[in-house]
Amino acid sequence: MAKKLILCIDDDPETLQLVRLILAREPDFDFKSTTSGQQGIELTQRLKPDLVLLDIMMPDVDGWQVLEKIRALEETRNTRVVLFSAVGMITSTKVDGYISKPFSPQKLMSGIRRVLED
Repeated sequence: MAKKLILCIDDDPETLQLVRLILAREPDFDFKSTTSGQQGIELTQRLKPDLVLLDIMMPDVDGWQVLEKIRALEETRNTRVVLFSAVGMITSTKVDGYISKPFSPQKLMSGIRRVLED
């Protein structure tokens, strides 16, 4: 089975490092990340990840704006997106899942696997 590429877009470097460490233990996944919403849009277009973990509250371009752009572009509109936030439960028909912060390694991996297996 080919490795699945996970792109994490979050302005918090500590969160990115934690996700990197968790995914490094999983041989089925490759990991890329950025702290910039705008760069996240560009990386999604260029890399075509299997899944985007997307923080909602970011300073330059927030997660909702990133999501709107991903869904608006022909080449990225079917990219699986999981919102990733401490805001509280989010429901939107434009996302494939939600993982609340803080999270355990088990919670992160089960959320990722659930979306990728659908």
